[in-house]
Amino acid sequence: MKKIILISAVALLVSFAGTAQENPIRIGVKLGKPNIAGLNAEYALPFIGGRLAPAIDFSTLSVPTSLLDNPEVTYHYFGFGANFYFLGDGKGPYAHLGYGKIGVDAKYTSDGETADINFDANLFIAKLGIRKGKRFYFISEIGWGLTSADPEVVVQYDTFSETKKIPGFLVGGFIANTGFGVAF
Repeated sequence: MKKIILISAVALLVSFAGTAQENPIRIGVKLGKPNIAGLNAEYALPFIGGRLAPAIDFSTLSVPTSLLDNPEVTYHYFGFGANFYFLGDGKGPYAHLGYGKIGVDAKYTSDGETADINFDANLFIAKLGIRKGKRFYFISEIGWGLTSADPEVVVQYDTFSETKKIPGFLVGGFIANTGFGVAF
């Protein structure tokens, strides 16, 4: 039974590959907000003319700062959703709907006291973009990110913790990215 399922799955993938457009897999780099600097990948599905492409974005960045003694600051972003290409074949103008999660983790020691700072925010993302090129491509996007609630910053000291709410518009709001990559 397992062999039949495996053979059927391979046959299905081969048939999809035969009907897909020329370069359905794209891997690239994005720069901007909220990505800052990160990786992007998408796969243009072989049906409806290659117009629909699930996509993911990933960024993690350690930021040095001299504002505090012994700081460790890490920014991370993960997003997923789908691009819908208006012209088909996974190129030209597109619309994106998706989900994103932004987080900042920081740890510092000052005057003998250690503090851990944690911040996470969930975003609903809507963007318009354009992809130019075939094998090597450039993208540009603008859009908006909405938070479902005002995110919180949690500061955990050695002896106590405190929580502060941040207005959602400071986290979400205007989105702008540019990037480049390769399709294969």
